[in-house]
Amino acid sequence: MTRSVLRLSLLSALGAAPVQSQAPPQLVTFLRHSIALDSAQLALVERGEGVVKVLDTKDRRDVALFGIITAGVARDVYVGQIRDFQNSLRTPRPARPTSRP
Repeated sequence: MTRSVLRLSLLSALGAAPVQSQAPPQLVTFLRHSIALDSAQLALVERGEGVVKVLDTKDRRDVALFGIITAGVARDVYVGQIRDFQNSLRTPRPARPTSRP
């Protein structure tokens, strides 16, 4: 349950950000203060590389992770793909040739 909620919240957050060359100020503030990303990690995010951070928890037996990566697609395209969850699980099949040599 917790895993699916975290996954859903991360996907929602990622799908909510428009494609642009620089992160919105509110996102940078959140990443710096709430997640405690440093400047090097923020630079990785802006370059399109993934960043994962282990978050502190009240109970040391719990594990909480935050992950972020940018996608170079329009918001509506990305959100549409996420909403089509059943098809997103399928392995892409190679295109079949239209004619045989």
